[in-house]
Amino acid sequence: FGLYVVDDATPDSQVQCSSSYTPSTNIPPTRTALCTITASNADGPIRSVVSAFTVDNTGDTSTGSLSSLTDLGDGQSFRFTFTHANPGKLQIQVTVSANGTAHNITDSPFVMFALGQPDATSSLSCNSGLNPPQSVPASPPGSVLCVIQVSDPSGVNKGHSAQFSTYLYGAGSITSLVTNDDGATFEFYYMATGGAAVVNISVNVLYVDPIANSPLQLIATAEPSAHSTILCDSGNNPTTNMPVGASSACVLTALDSDLKPQYAVAEDFDIVLSTLDFGSMTTPTTSDNGKTFQFSFDSSAAGSTLCIVNLTSTNTSISQSPQVLHSTSQPNLDSSILCKSRQYPVANVPFGEVATCAITVNNTDGTNRGLASDFVAYLDMGSVGTIDGLATYDEGQTFVFVYTPPEDPGVANISVTLGGTHITGSPFGMNATAGCAIFTDTGAVSQCTIMEQPAHVVRPVEWRRPWSVIIPLDETRTIDTISFRLTASIAIFTGGPKELMLYLNDIPLGTVQVSQEAGHELEGEDFVLTYTIAHYPGLAATLVGTDKATLKVACSSFGRWVNL
Repeated sequence: FGLYVVDDATPDSQVQCSSSYTPSTNIPPTRTALCTITASNADGPIRSVVSAFTVDNTGDTSTGSLSSLTDLGDGQSFRFTFTHANPGKLQIQVTVSANGTAHNITDSPFVMFALGQPDATSSLSCNSGLNPPQSVPASPPGSVLCVIQVSDPSGVNKGHSAQFSTYLYGAGSITSLVTNDDGATFEFYYMATGGAAVVNISVNVLYVDPIANSPLQLIATAEPSAHSTILCDSGNNPTTNMPVGASSACVLTALDSDLKPQYAVAEDFDIVLSTLDFGSMTTPTTSDNGKTFQFSFDSSAAGSTLCIVNLTSTNTSISQSPQVLHSTSQPNLDSSILCKSRQYPVANVPFGEVATCAITVNNTDGTNRGLASDFVAYLDMGSVGTIDGLATYDEGQTFVFVYTPPEDPGVANISVTLGGTHITGSPFGMNATAGCAIFTDTGAVSQCTIMEQPAHVVRPVEWRRPWSVIIPLDETRTIDTISFRLTASIAIFTGGPKELMLYLNDIPLGTVQVSQEAGHELEGEDFVLTYTIAHYPGLAATLVGTDKATLKVACSSFGRWVNL
């Protein structure tokens, strides 16, 4: 009959418990956890006896009961069980005695949870870490982390993986449940391996009841095209401008190659400002799962910047990018008003025609831009005619409006004020004339006669060649010379144009004297006379991107301006 002399077990001994579920520290209702003690001392495993160990539950004792400790037959391993009775937290403490003092062995106390029954108040959330969080690119395939937050009426709020069932409806795949916090949450991933698609993730508790937020829609997105658009609007006149401290609302629309709206993530786009000196952008948000994104430019100082939007993958600019953004300060009283008709003097305008008025904006800081709302334009009391609203064609550097005279002659004083004070040139006097009446400097009225012109006189002006100027982005190009030709019959009848009126985008830029007659040649029945307009510093156009400017020229003939 063999006997063993045993060593004294020390705190180097170890206890491990498992419920055989995931996680193994959680015990479902009515189930049992199995615990094993391995006897050891400082030199390693040893033989010992049951009486060397004391086992107790120092946690919630209502959670269940512990069995007796038994030897597995080798004198080295000892076993006991815990049987679940009520939900709660238990702490299985195993001690050995040394010098009359109890000492915890390794991993004691061992914490376990007697589970309640998770219910439909458990919740599902998924987040790709992108914007929006329920979307992920399909190429290359991305992933979305989904989390089940466990909840049960007992308040333990922990579970095991078998209590939840996950389902995918649509293309792609999902991974198995794992937990990193003892079953308080379970994580799994949706993998966008099936291409662009709209899918639904469903999680049920005990196979039947969907938990909160289940099913949850996820979107695997395709890459948007360069047809995607960006538009910023300050809500002012012009929409490119905003006072310092105000904002411009921008909308980014994701489009596919067929110009149809599509789902995207904000990370598909690289959104930057050309300079950060005058404001900043907010983080894009979406209310339609990524078909459009909204953000704003918040101005902080007077100046101009560009909102540039490119596709992140190719660095390709999208449609309508860049968007021009001007932060404007309050214009000053050096801003000026000038009105012109096509008559001479320019302050005279007959019934049937109009005069164009231009407000030139001046700011103390030199930005020289403003808003239509900065100015109040009106006709003084007793004035005849009407004026329309302010418009701008150069992003708030100039505002134009039209004065329309009545049928009967009269006088109109056009006032433009800034904060209740007249700007330079205000009020501006206009004369509504009858027919071709001209008011002279002395106030006398003279009449002009409109001669009947032969039909061949109205032949159109022929440009020497199609005229165009390509102007690099944001560069100001001054037009130095304009050449044109007139048929001899027109030149003879008019005596040759001595003065021309120039318009850019229908905004009058002033008159220019013809300074050189370059020559003439015989072409058919008529002589072709060539005139050159000398350098005119006031005529300059700033073109942005692919915008176009239209130049119009009129000549003075018998007291009237005639468009060429």
